[in-house]
Amino acid sequence: MNCQVSASQALQIISEHETSYALILRQATPDYIDLLIFDASTVEDTTQIATDDEATKLVLLPYRSIEERGFSAQDDKQPILTCTVSQHYVTDRDEFESLVAGPIGHVENFEFDISDAEYADIASASIVEDIGSGLGSNFVLKRTLQGTLSDSSNASLLGLYKRLVQREAGAYWTFLVSLEDRVFLGASPERHVSLHDSIVAMTPISGTLRAEGRRPTTREVQAFLADQKEADELLMVLDEELKMMASLCPEGAAVIGPRIRRMSNVVHTEFEISGRTSANIGRVLRSTLLAPTVVGSPLESATRVIHKREPSPRGYYSGVVALVEPDGCGGQSLDSAILIRTAEISRYGDVCISAGSTIVRHSDPDSEAQETRAKTAGLRQVFEAEASLDASIGQAMTVRRAVVSDFWLKSTTERALNRHRFSGRTCLIVTAEDDFTHMLAVLLRSLGFYVDELPALDVDELPADRDLILFGPGPGNPENKTDQRIVSLHRLIRSALLQRRPFLAECLSHQILALELGLPIARLAQPHQGEQIELPLWNRQATLGFYNTYTARSLTPFVHSNPARHVRAILHPDSEDVAVLSGTAFASTQFHIESVLTHNNDWLLAELIEGVLSRSETRTTKKVDRGTSVPIS
Repeated sequence: MNCQVSASQALQIISEHETSYALILRQATPDYIDLLIFDASTVEDTTQIATDDEATKLVLLPYRSIEERGFSAQDDKQPILTCTVSQHYVTDRDEFESLVAGPIGHVENFEFDISDAEYADIASASIVEDIGSGLGSNFVLKRTLQGTLSDSSNASLLGLYKRLVQREAGAYWTFLVSLEDRVFLGASPERHVSLHDSIVAMTPISGTLRAEGRRPTTREVQAFLADQKEADELLMVLDEELKMMASLCPEGAAVIGPRIRRMSNVVHTEFEISGRTSANIGRVLRSTLLAPTVVGSPLESATRVIHKREPSPRGYYSGVVALVEPDGCGGQSLDSAILIRTAEISRYGDVCISAGSTIVRHSDPDSEAQETRAKTAGLRQVFEAEASLDASIGQAMTVRRAVVSDFWLKSTTERALNRHRFSGRTCLIVTAEDDFTHMLAVLLRSLGFYVDELPALDVDELPADRDLILFGPGPGNPENKTDQRIVSLHRLIRSALLQRRPFLAECLSHQILALELGLPIARLAQPHQGEQIELPLWNRQATLGFYNTYTARSLTPFVHSNPARHVRAILHPDSEDVAVLSGTAFASTQFHIESVLTHNNDWLLAELIEGVLSRSETRTTKKVDRGTSVPIS
């Protein structure tokens, strides 16, 4: 039970617990500041965090926690900090600000650990070598601002916290966590994940307009909202967090937005996504390690790129600060923020502020370096209070929303209206290190399928008791026979062709299918990573989301194929690039059916499935009358 105290009482309590308290101003309760007094300890992994008792806990997860999912990280031995709260107070924010006074230290000799030019070189290499080779669509690469605080006394820290509260009105959490050996002082704009009354929610934020300590003009915000690179960044992280939500919520998550979030030196765009889950707090935390907005996508591949590219470990940057507390109904609730826009201060006064920029296929490396400067500047510069949006900016946000898939904007009840179409059917999804498959599972369930997922490396033989097999997307070169995941997909897809098993294949698996059918694969001069493209499909114009560096190509109208007959290809207009393949018992797409970039997701998937199942059952070829249909005999 939270106890309200006066600001003077709160300051007295803090003075008695200078190395074991936290202050949190939360977006949900903007008039009050939470004061937590705790006993801190460390644990090795998230399974050791007790979330089934009635105690309130403050938990700080370092970046290396992502290793629990089998992903890569530079191991800097930073522990998971779990703080069991013994006293929980709330105090009036205005009164607290009025009473906090005293000397405030200043930082001397702020410098980045790597220069602007060095950061730009790292970004350039990642664009060419990582995105260009198909390892992923975007990667968040950080650098760290370092300096020395002249006064790290508790009075100085409280003064810095007051200043941060006053200046960062757009933060989700503004917090100070004081521990024996260090202090975290931050104003994070982004909720990591929350769980209350079985509703789990996340707030993916991406796209950045540098404001440089002033309120940007309406024209600047309009230009920002019209910038395709910034729009692509937001949609890619929305896709990534929908993957996470799909693993927690069988019916998927609903999308609200986009919205604008103003900070002191930057303006961001964001979505809110939420869904119903039966998962407990421990599973929710583990399944969301860590936010794609601060890592990249696909998540697993992005961690390997970060390990390779970043010159030093991340520490707690991009980790999580979470509050677990009783919900008043016999259960517990979770609220958390991502550890960004956060200074880590040692008891000797050493200050580190890390910030990253999202590197995509058309990033300007020099501009990305400047973005990290703008993100770190917010901890020490004044900004204008957030004002109401100009009407034209609201219209621009409506345009942004229009590019998002209608399926993910629907409620779970609306999505279930098509459940009768394939009610009782079963599908196995063969995964390939891309959690887009969780979103595919949500789509399939909305159409009535029972779905399970298995990694390609774990499938020895295709099960005979599934109505449909879906070979999923993943990073990498489809011709790389040194990658056992790729080898397994080739073997399984070849087996499905020979057995005439009904199946679908997407993206990487589509390319592998094309190779098995004798089509050549080419590397695109300009990757389609997170790109929305319109193509004519089945007598209607379709808006489709592509995440590919490689493509199958049809050089002639007729290509001989031994494993399959009566195969058709739908090509990009005025191009040899293959968008869709369909045969007697299969269909495949280069685009991502489940992506927020793809419109009419459920209709597209249902059309593909109905075609595959009907052709498989009748062993006849169904004509596809649209675009460039190329029979492959």
